[in-house]
Formats: sequence, structure tokens, C-alpha cells
Amino acid sequence: MGVPKFFKWVCQRYPLIVKNISKLKNNLPTFDNLYLDLNGVLHQFTHPSKTVDDLEDTPYNETEVFLNIFEYITMLVDLIKPQKFIFLAFDGVAPRTKMNEQRSRRFRSLVSTDKSEQREDFDSNIISDEEGTSFMETVDKQMEFFIRTKMKSEWKHLKILYSGHLVPGEGEHKILDYIRSAKKKETYDPNTSHCFYGQDADLFFLSLITHVPNIVILRENFDFNLWRTQDLTYLGQKKVLLKKNLNLIFITLLREYLEYDLTLEFTTYSPNIDKNIPKKENENEKKEKQNKKKEIENEKKEKEIEKKKNSDTIRIIDDFVFLSFLIGNDFIPNLPNFVIKNGTFNRIIDVYREFHKEYGYITNHEKIDFENFENYLQEYIKNSKTIQKCILIKNDEKKTKENEKKQREKQKKEQRKKKVQRQKKEEKKKKDQNNNEINSTIDSIDNIKISENNVKTKVVTNNEKENKTEKKKENETDKEKEKENENEKNTETKKIKPPNYEEIIEDIRKKERNNYYDSKFEEKWKEEGFLNNMVKCYLEGLQWIYTYYCKGCPDWGWYYPFHYTPMIDDLVNLKKYNITENIFNYEPPIKPLVSLLSILPIKSSDILPQKLRPLLTDENSPLIEYLPKELKFDQNGKRFEWEWILLLPFIDIELFKKCIREAKGNYTEEEEKRNKVDSTYIYQYDENIKLDINSTLKGYPNLKNCQSRKDIYNFSNQKIQQKNENENENENENKKENENEKEKEKEKEKEKLNKKLKLKENSDNHPSLYSIPMRAIYFNANIINLEVRSREKSIVLVPLSDYPDYNLNNYIDLFNKECYFDYPFLQRGTITNIENLTHKLQYTQDQGEWKVLSVEKSSNIPFKKKKKNWYNLNKKICKKYLERHGIKLKRVSVLVTIKRHSYLKKDNKFIKVPLCFVIPFNYGKQLTLKRQARKANFNNQLKIGSTVLNKSNKFLFSKVIKINKKAINEENENENEKIKENDNDNKNKNNNLYDICSKISKQTESLKTKINEIVSNQSQKWFTLKEISEKLKTPSSIILRICNVIIVDNKYTLGLQVVNPNIDICRFDYCRVPNLFEQDPEIKYEFSFKTLQLLLVFKSKFEIFFQALAKTSKNKINHKTLFENLIEITKTEDLCQEINQWVSTLTEVHKSPYLSKKYLTLDTNQMIEIEKLLIESRNEKKKVVNDSIEIKNENNQKETTTKMQTQNYSNLELSSLVVPKNDEFISDVEYQTFLNKKTILGDRVINITSNISIPFGERGTIVTTKRNSNLVQVIFDNKFISGSTLFNRIMTRRGFTMKSSSLINISQYKRNQTQLNSNN
Repeated sequence: MGVPKFFKWVCQRYPLIVKNISKLKNNLPTFDNLYLDLNGVLHQFTHPSKTVDDLEDTPYNETEVFLNIFEYITMLVDLIKPQKFIFLAFDGVAPRTKMNEQRSRRFRSLVSTDKSEQREDFDSNIISDEEGTSFMETVDKQMEFFIRTKMKSEWKHLKILYSGHLVPGEGEHKILDYIRSAKKKETYDPNTSHCFYGQDADLFFLSLITHVPNIVILRENFDFNLWRTQDLTYLGQKKVLLKKNLNLIFITLLREYLEYDLTLEFTTYSPNIDKNIPKKENENEKKEKQNKKKEIENEKKEKEIEKKKNSDTIRIIDDFVFLSFLIGNDFIPNLPNFVIKNGTFNRIIDVYREFHKEYGYITNHEKIDFENFENYLQEYIKNSKTIQKCILIKNDEKKTKENEKKQREKQKKEQRKKKVQRQKKEEKKKKDQNNNEINSTIDSIDNIKISENNVKTKVVTNNEKENKTEKKKENETDKEKEKENENEKNTETKKIKPPNYEEIIEDIRKKERNNYYDSKFEEKWKEEGFLNNMVKCYLEGLQWIYTYYCKGCPDWGWYYPFHYTPMIDDLVNLKKYNITENIFNYEPPIKPLVSLLSILPIKSSDILPQKLRPLLTDENSPLIEYLPKELKFDQNGKRFEWEWILLLPFIDIELFKKCIREAKGNYTEEEEKRNKVDSTYIYQYDENIKLDINSTLKGYPNLKNCQSRKDIYNFSNQKIQQKNENENENENENKKENENEKEKEKEKEKEKLNKKLKLKENSDNHPSLYSIPMRAIYFNANIINLEVRSREKSIVLVPLSDYPDYNLNNYIDLFNKECYFDYPFLQRGTITNIENLTHKLQYTQDQGEWKVLSVEKSSNIPFKKKKKNWYNLNKKICKKYLERHGIKLKRVSVLVTIKRHSYLKKDNKFIKVPLCFVIPFNYGKQLTLKRQARKANFNNQLKIGSTVLNKSNKFLFSKVIKINKKAINEENENENEKIKENDNDNKNKNNNLYDICSKISKQTESLKTKINEIVSNQSQKWFTLKEISEKLKTPSSIILRICNVIIVDNKYTLGLQVVNPNIDICRFDYCRVPNLFEQDPEIKYEFSFKTLQLLLVFKSKFEIFFQALAKTSKNKINHKTLFENLIEITKTEDLCQEINQWVSTLTEVHKSPYLSKKYLTLDTNQMIEIEKLLIESRNEKKKVVNDSIEIKNENNQKETTTKMQTQNYSNLELSSLVVPKNDEFISDVEYQTFLNKKTILGDRVINITSNISIPFGERGTIVTTKRNSNLVQVIFDNKFISGSTLFNRIMTRRGFTMKSSSLINISQYKRNQTQLNSNN
């Protein structure tokens, strides 16, 4: 399982390490060794699919499961093509600490809410990690039979190592043990290339910690449900689908990225793309800028060289692997809040980058420096505190800003109120004044005779009122001033006393710590020694994992006895725990039945032997306390159920061992075999051995004359053994000597690794970031990787030679020469054009010689338009390199057009590449020499007993009996000597003659005639659209739409889904494109009698639907508009549901595969008839052979008269024989006359290749061809392991999709011979 979400994190941070295998095309690196961890394959093919219909109703077929597994393995081997070695591994007994995780996984499966994952006829707990079961025993037998069959044909040159379920250890760690043992041998080549296959994230860390230069991980971004789909156009070929969904992760690039990431200083960079068009400048300014750039670049290079000298890449990578343990894995849980999703892993690396400069390394080869590790944790805590402080400051700033805004708003409101009040007062004053004036005039008129005394009193009263109002105003203004002064004082006091953030952070961390321990351990953590014990166990776990990754399992019985880990603040004073690599007392691996009993829940008790089942089911069992009926989960802040922690009790392993010891003696022989520890076996090809092996697959023949040897493989480095007490006394004396020896070994490995990185030519097409000088920057570039845009920062590379010379005359030597491009994977091509904004290079003839000159581009286009187009093209290229590759280009001044080369032929595709990514051809020249040597090493030399085909007599299957030397005349001796010097292959052809023994069968001619009769007679009638429209009395356009897909409300699919005219695909046996059958070209589609019956039923049930389609021409519509004015609106949706339900019942239609218009194929009935005919002919041949054996036994005679006879041919040259060929080199001149150029359905063919799963010389019949392609589908006469049912169109596994160049077309060969005879 490993670290969750690690794969996504790595690919987005280091974008160039992942490459789809289909994009590499023929530039795939050569691999020496292939390692397959097969537990994932076994798990996927034994579990049911979620997408395929009616899969739960189908019974579990064990033979089909194994045939699918064998087919998948062969496809992986055919893709990678290892040259030396294959390692096939299943998980065995795991260490005790891994068993806790296995146990929780098995108990968790009982609570699975998805019913589609549960199956009554198969228990998933039988497989995967469970050893000692009967199913895994059959897996071992089937795998041995599979390996033996492959060793007989296409795996002869390979060594195969098989480690089954009874060998203790996990699959990936068994592989690592082999690599460790191989590295210690003197014959080990450090340039050997390795390819791992598996889904676990542990493979990343294991491949890094081996420090082997050329390691690649093969990982699938793959939905196994697509493997079971019936869509021929989508799959076409299973191998094509496999290529599109397999990714290669190059560990060499990851190692180099880590060296950039963990040792160099980064500069923050704004991702805005600069303008790429150079501006006009003076020559002096240009020279000054160039000199400054050179000085800056030289300083950077010197700094980088000094840092690389001081840094040790091996120890840096070891530290990276060790720090990944903090995030958690299968052995110990992660530290609290240490999750990749939160960005903690990025922070871990950022802290280590600064920590490494001051303190050095955390690990020392195979030891952990816990003092330095404590220093690192303290630096990490400081970093987290600073981040918390920044967050608090930002929050406080936000609060202050919000408070200031609120105060401003209040002040504004108060000011507005005051203005309104003032305006009102002023208005009142004016009114009062006006009123007083009016009153005075009225009084003066009415009361002229009033005395002067009364007037005085009135005036006095008015003056008193005015004085009172003025006093009130003055009091209000004084109060407002006092309030403003108080507010200013408060703000000044706040500014003077800022908050103590350090105390606040410590209080927050204390609260988090107390809440964490209270929620997880209640009050136990307050007991004395509890936290110290947990810290000690956690540190032991770190040491155990590190030694497990570096050396092997130090103690099979150790485990971490807690569901949670301590807080990082409690990891203090680590020196007092005295934890070293020698702290563990070695215990041997647990036996298979003990681990099986400790892992399984109660419902899976049937997997155990009968005597052990009551231990799980009986209520009085001593193990009942370890088998809870109700499971407790801790959500632990996680969203998904699979991330929750299952709180299971930790088992007492001694009690489980005791229960199994008491039941000893009651087991059967098979059960006792399952409880033993087995060893790994190596299979090798041996000519001196001829074995007959019984078939383990039902319906498949036995293996005869199997020439493979099976031996026990002994690892040179056995598992770590227990040390005696006497050894501990002398250990201190020999410590220094051992450390010095280890350091010397590590220095040698480091030298080899550095040589490997420098000498890129020896890597045999393995990529390297150092092929072009680069510097690294660190920012969020929004890189798109694995079809997802990253949100976090990535390591972005910037080429140091980003500004090449703008003058094209300096690049004339590169024109029309071979080069490497596609950094860093280095594909091969030829340079066809070099151009810049104004000029391009062009060939011209001068005095009989071709010269390259820089010619101005066409002047018809105005310069502004040229400039704009060049700028847009530069912008696209820079954006593409940044988003897709993680490479930053500031501008592209010179573009190079390259014609790409493929492996065996030239491709016509042209690619435009910036000049800085073009590498001359001399670089990596040794790579092509290796490939030529690989081609030359293919040996056509025949030996006695080798199988051939006889061209002179109907390509009969033959064996070489004797090899004679051709007589050489004296006149021709000199010519033959020249041939010897020049060509060794011609020597074999000219100087050897062969005697062969051929098998003769009289039934071949009758078989061909019968097959031709089946092909000529069509099994069913076909109708055109006009004929169907006449019978149904509906227009042809509506019939074509009904046969297509009609979607209503994005819910209901109301069409028959028989044809899709937009893509020109037809459902097999229901529709076809008649142009392929040489009929009337105006007729686009033809429909079978089955579709006619379906349409008649469809119209009889839902005639309203036909009427509704006549009104609209859209295939995506609303149910209300569809049935408008035909039925009531309330009934329209119910009618759509009825039609949808009826269409979903047509399972036979949906199961039949789609067929593209490029394919020409026979009907299923015709294929089944051919298959039956082949089976009958095979049974007749078996009867003939059995009759001949009976005659031999009765009369004791060597010669017999039977229908199957043999005939000897003597003194035949190699040109008259067909030798097994490798599919890569099939295009020799010798075979050009026999290759399949014009294939016709029903032609008889013979397989002539040796590297595919079909036996050499196997005959078959062509059933499907493809236009403008060399792919054909063949039904062979006999079943074989890697055969297929051609998408359920035949009954048995005898079909195969292959290249026509791998076949000899006997029918075509005969047709050519008849034409030659007629012409003569």
C-alpha cells in the first residue's frame, strides 16, 4: 500500500519523471531484468467488475481467471522485452508489524457498503496476502505450468525466478533481496537496467535506496474494467489499450531531481512569459549584457560545483527515504497532521534543504543519527511556529482592518446624522425668524397703541431662549471632543502593547496536544512512562523500517503496539532511548497457518483447515477476545471510510502459535505442505532435458519434450540472523573495521553511480537531466501531469543555454544531419530546417555542389504580420514546455524542424523544437551500436532437433535430423574465403545442408475446401435502409436515428445503439458497412434480420415514438418537446421510462462488440462453424495417433501404416526452409516473398515467429482484416494459453490479434504459384 497520494505528489513536483509508454513509441529503453509483483494482477482478475452487466450472474471460472492472468503477464513481457531475466513474485508471510495492517484490511472488507464488491461464490480473502490457502497452492501449480510453456517457445533466452506464497516476505522486498545479492557478486554489471512492475508506493523508496542507476517503475493508470469491455473499436487490440494506460517512472530522473531539489538554492520566479522577440540594441550594449550574463552564469556554475562536491547524493537520497516515514506507511501510522494533502511533505523538504547546510545528514549509510534527527525536528517545529505566527498576524491584521472599517463606517454615519441635525436646526431657525418677522408686523399693525413696556418684555424673552440654545451646543461639542480623546488614548495604548505571539502559539500547541491525547488515549497518557514508552516504540519503528529497507527484515516478530503516534513536540531527548540498528532480537518468520489464522475474520473461516475453524467460530475459543463482532472506527479527521482507523485489539502471537501446535497431527498431507516454508526456484533452458508435464488447465494439452530445468536459487545474502551473546563482547572491537569497510563499499558504489551519470552513452537510451545543462527554480507553474493541473509548487528547469546566437550562419553545419531531441528521452531524427524570425536555411546548387545558405522569407507577407506570427508561435511553444514538461523558456530565437526516426523505419512526422534542446548525433553513438549488435546476435544457425517449415512441400512442420557440409570446389575456394571474412550468415547458408523429417496429413485439402464453403455462404440476410423503410413504412432517416443513440433529458437512452454514423461504427451481427463487401457504394449501411425484428417489435410497442421523431431532427431533446401535441404532458416522462427499460433488456445487442468501418470480418455463426470444423479435424488426428500407438504395443514394430505419415528430405539448403524468426527482425529479404500482402477472409496461414505466445508452425484461418493496416485476427487450429475468444465471438481460446507480417499466407502463396504457372 505504502504512502497514500504519494504518486500524485511526486509526478506533480517532478514532472519529467513520468512518461506514457505509448508516447515513447520505438524509443523505449532496453531492459535487462523485469520484476513483476503479481499480487495486484491476481487481485484484479479474481474480483468482479463494477461496470460489466450481468457479471454477478456468471459463475466463477478458475481456468478463465488464470488464462487472463497469463495473458496479462505475456503482454507486459512483450512490451518491456527483457534481455536476461524475469522475476515473478507473490507475497508470502509478512512481518508481524505488517500483519496488523493486513488484519484491519480483512476486517474492513466485512463492512463494505458496496454490494458489487461482494460475491458469494468467491471470497477475496483467499488471495492477495493470504498464504497457506488451497487457492494459492493452485496458483503455484498454474504458474509453474505457465513458465514451462513459455520456456518452450519465446522465453528460451531468459532466466526466470519464481518466488511463491510459501516463501516468507513481501513481493517487492523479495525483489530487493535479489538485487542486493546480485550487487555483491563480482560479475555484476553496474550498467544493468531494471524494470519494476507494481502499484505500491514502496517501490519508489526501495528503488531509490538500492542506488542502482538504471531503474524504471512500470505502473498502470489503468481501469481493469476496460479490460473486460466488449467494445472492439475502443480496444481494437488489448495490447494497444495496455500501452495507452501504462506509465514509466524513471528513477534516474527522480534521483537527479532530488539532487537539484535538496542541494541547490532556489529563486522565486514569476511565471509571466516574457516577450520572445528580440529588440534592436547597440553593439556596445549587447556586448555589456552578454559579458554580465556570462559572469553571472560562471558564478552560478562555480557555486553549484562547490555544493555538489560537498554534498553526497547517496546520503541525501537516504535522508529523503527516511523522512518519508514520518508521513506513514504499512508498518507504523503517520505523525499527527502529517499528510501530503496538507502540504507537509513540501514543508519537510524545504526544512531539510536549510537544515542540510548547517547540520549535515540524518542517516549514515545503514544507521540513523537520532541526535541530528532531533535537531531536524526542532527546526521543523520552529518553521511550523513561524507559519503559525504569520497566520495569527494575518488574522489580527484582518481583524484590525475590519474594526477600522467598522469605526469609519460609524464615524461616517455619525457625521451624516450631525449634518442632518444641523440642516434641520438651520431650517428651524429660518422658520422662526420668518415667523417672528411676520408676527411683529401683524402686532405692529393690530396693536399700534400698545405701550412700549410690553414690547420690551417680549424682546427680553426671545433673547433668553437664544442664549440657552447656544449653551447646549457648546456642552455637546465638549462631550464629543472628550470621546474622541478617549478613543485616541485607547488606540495609542493598543499600539504600545502588541500581543505576545510566542505565548499564544505555545498555548495553542499545548491545547492541541492535550486534546489529541485525551481523544485518543483518554486518561492513560497521564500515567507515568506511557508517553516515554510510546516515543521509544515509535523510534524503534523508524529504525526497524530503515534497516528493513536497507538490509532486510531485522526482526519478524517486532510490531508497533499503538494505533496512534506521539506528537512531534514529545520527540525530545532522543539520545536517552539508546536506539541502534542492533537493538532487535532476530525472530524467524511466522509459519503460514499462524499468519492466516491471525488475519482472517470469522466469516472467512472456511479458508482454514477443518481443525482450525472452531478457533474462529466457537464462542468458547481462546481467541474470541481478538475477534470483535462490532467494529469501532476512528474518523481521525478523514473524509473517506478507507482512511479511517479501525481499532482492533493487538493479537498475542504466542497464543495463536500455541493453538496451532495443539492442533498438530490432525492436518492432511496437503494442509501440512501449506504450512511449510518453501524456497525460490530458477528456471533455465536446457537442451539436454526433455520432460513431459501434465497440464493444469482443463481442456489444454500436456507439454511434451519440455526443455527447461528447475533449480533452487540461493541468495548470497541470507536473512539477518540472531547474534549470540559472545559476539556482542567482540562487537565493539570490530566496529571501526566494519565501518571502514562499509564506507569503502559505499564510496565504490558512489564512484560507479557518478560514472554512470556522466557516461550517458553507456545507459542504452535511459534518460538523464544532465544531458543538457540546467538550473532549477521553484514556483507554482500550474503543470498538467496525469491529466490533472497541479495546485502546488513544482521544480521547474531552466536551460542555461536559453539564449543561442540569433545568426543562422553559425548553424549551417547542423543542417540535414542526424540529432537527438525530446529532452530528456532523446529520440532520434534528422534536421530538415532551421529558421528564425527573418531567415531560414536552404540548399542551393553552386558549381555542381550543394551548399546551405540563409535565405530571407517570402516578402509578400508584411513584417508586422511575420512578427506577430512568430511571437504567437513562441508563446505556444513556451507555454507547452512549461505546462507539459516543467521547463521554463524565456524566448525561442531559433527553431529547428526535425524529421523523427522510428526503430526500424522512418516516420514522416515533422516536429519543431527550440535549438537549445537539439543534441548532436555523436552524443550517445554507442546506443545505436548496441542495437545493431542486438540485431546481429540473432542466430539463424540450426541445430539437430530444431523445428522448421519445409517450403518445398506445403510448409509442413519438420525437424532437423542431420547437418551436412556442402562440397566446395577448388575454383570457388577463394570466393568462399571472401564470404567468410565478410559475412558469417552467408557462411551458414552456403556451407550447410540439412536433412529433415516432415509430417504429412491428408486432411488439409479437405479442410480448406470446407472453410471456403463456410466463408462463401453467408449465414444471415442483410437489408438496406430502403428495404427496411418499405417494410416498416417509415422514412429511412428516422430508422437510422432509432438505430443510433437518442438521449432525452440526459437521463434516458431510447435508441437501439446499433450504429453510430458520426464515427462510422456498427454493432457486430446487427449492422455493417457494405462498401467493404464490394457492393453498391451509394448504400452506406446494411442491417441484418435481427435488427429488422427488433425494429418491428419497437414499432408495435411504441409507435408514438416514431411519430414524435418525425417532428424533430435532434438526438438530444426534452421529453416535453418530443411528445408535444401527441400525448398529455404528465405522461411523457413515464413513456420515456418504459422505452428506456425495454432498451435495457436488449442485453444481447449491448454485449456484441462495435466494429469500425475499417474492419472486414465474418459473422459469429461463420466463426463458430469454422471453430467446430477445426475441433472435429483435431479429434480425427488424435484418433489416428492413438490407433498408431495401439499397433506398436501389440506387434512391437517400429513402423506403422497410418493416415499420419512422415517423410524424410535430405540435403536441403537453408533458403528452402522457414526458420523461427523474431518479430522485430521479420522484414529480412529472405521472407519478403512469403509475407502476407493481400489477405482474404478464410485464408490459411502459418505462424513463423518465436517471440509471441503462439507455437511456431501453428496453422490457422484469417477471420478479420483491417484496411490500411497489417493487423489481422486468426482462429488457430489448437487452443493455447494466451489465446482469446475474440470478444466472445468463438467458444474456446484459440483466437489471436497479430501482425500479418508474422504469418505465411499459404493460400496467397498458392494463388501466386498458379498465376506464375498460367503465365508460363
